Amino acid sequence: MTMKAGELDRRITIQQNTVSAGSEYGEPQDSWTTFATVWADVVPMVGRELAQAQQISGEVTTKFIIRWLSGVQDNMRISYNSQYYDIFRVHELNRREGVEIWARARQS
Repeated sequence: MTMKAGELDRRITIQQNTVSAGSEYGEPQDSWTTFATVWADVVPMVGRELAQAQQISGEVTTKFIIRWLSGVQDNMRISYNSQYYDIFRVHELNRREGVEIWARARQS
């Protein structure tokens, strides 16, 4: 796969979770900080409904393709188009030419 600049036409932000002692009692507090803001090709992959605990919920899986970026991990998330996506798979493309990121849209 050869990446073409024209295909990377969506702006996404990759975020990482940081934990700090947020309260006066030292209780840990999660916050998300920007790891990188990059251009991406966004490819919706799967939309399916799952029956869980007698509730129907939609699951949307999306593939994001970006130029090579070291350090992207599956415990991060993506912010794109006013939606958050939890990363569950990160795959290197063609010897560091790019990164393929699979993520699931968070339910609001």
